[in-house]
Amino acid sequence: MPEERHRRYVQGRFIKRDQHPEDLVGTVIYLLSDAANFVTGQLLPVNGGYVLN
Repeated sequence: MPEERHRRYVQGRFIKRDQHPEDLVGTVIYLLSDAANFVTGQLLPVNGGYVLN
């Protein structure tokens, strides 16, 4: 991704930093756990609060 586009994407997030693979760990563990055994067909964005305008 071009640097300028990446910068605008990061600035459009509530959490203003790069995303790292570790940021997905909690969500993946939850979805693989028994706590999510009744969750179906949902979107669970892990994107630092990015909202399309």
